[in-house]
Amino acid sequence: MLSLIIKQCPDLGREIDKKVLNDVLHEHGDLLLGNHLYDTINTLDVDHDGKITHNEFREYFAGICLEAYSQMRKAKNELIQTIKQSDKNKDGFIDKDEFHEFYKGLMARDKSVEPVSKDDLARLLEQCDLNGDGRVSIQELVTAFAPEVDSFLENQN
Repeated sequence: MLSLIIKQCPDLGREIDKKVLNDVLHEHGDLLLGNHLYDTINTLDVDHDGKITHNEFREYFAGICLEAYSQMRKAKNELIQTIKQSDKNKDGFIDKDEFHEFYKGLMARDKSVEPVSKDDLARLLEQCDLNGDGRVSIQELVTAFAPEVDSFLENQN
């Protein structure tokens, strides 16, 4: 299919003609993909000239990446606020009782978080002590509960 599109769209390196792309896909029986791509191309075609330029494509996906980054930062900030609210003595660390409250808050906010026993919570808290100092800091909890988000955001700064 890709070779047919390339033959029909000689300027593919610079732009994609949405009518040609749609015709090729429909001609070769891929109506569902054709309709989906046509809708996507209409979204990408900012200047409505019937073609997707490299800049239109790049700007659209840069916007998606920026939105994903913004959502990750918001999720991390919400997690930090939830942890800080659980730190009742405001020492920057979470003890067993505070961790229990933190976990109850997670369950209330996110229905996919399942209840666990106190023993399992104690083991989980031990696993969150990433540096092994016997205490669990707010940063350790963020890293333990959202490692991909934390790692991604650290690499962006």
